[in-house]
Amino acid sequence: MNYGYADLDESTKSHNQNYFEALYAQVAESISLADLNVLEIGCGRGGGAAYVSRVFHPRSFIGIDFSPHNVEFCRNSHSIQGLQFLTAEASELPFHSESFDAVINIESSHGYQNESKFLHSTARVLQPDGYFLFADFRLRHTIPEFRKKITDAGLTITMEKDITENVLHALNLNSDKMKALIRRHFPADVQPLLLESAGIAGTTKHALFCSGMLRYFQLVAKKQKANSY
Repeated sequence: MNYGYADLDESTKSHNQNYFEALYAQVAESISLADLNVLEIGCGRGGGAAYVSRVFHPRSFIGIDFSPHNVEFCRNSHSIQGLQFLTAEASELPFHSESFDAVINIESSHGYQNESKFLHSTARVLQPDGYFLFADFRLRHTIPEFRKKITDAGLTITMEKDITENVLHALNLNSDKMKALIRRHFPADVQPLLLESAGIAGTTKHALFCSGMLRYFQLVAKKQKANSY
């Protein structure tokens, strides 16, 4: 699950749209992933990894997550040729240097304890001229510092786009559905926390997006050939 992505002209009647997959499409379409070796850091329950594998036809796709429970769920739920899942930490990637043509990271890094180690680890496993495809939210005033951490890791930002309004639109279109799911499947005492985490309309997080203090952005960064690890 992520916050989703919706075109700004998307009608409230379009309830069949999968906004979660649309966010993955928005990120994955930044480059051609066909026949590339791709790593997703923070794959969660694997729905995005399975979607990208089906639609964008990478040669191989490895999804990693720090939670063994998530990885077990992924392995039991998604059986696609070339797709596999491993338990690993974002800052300590268990792969040889220059193993991947592209690394995807969607709505995961805001919870990492050490962004710099994560970005350096990402750069290490990328091939020269490999791509880092990223989307997540940050408080507006912290974004310049995050950009600097990316460049310090040896990655050059080639595209950046603020997609806050698209994410907020998806949250608004999906709010009723998400509220119903949370109220149906979780006890009442944890529902407020889950609603807040999901960014449902009326929560503090939703208000921060609306005010502009919290921004959701995507970027593409390319590994510089001169780096060696």
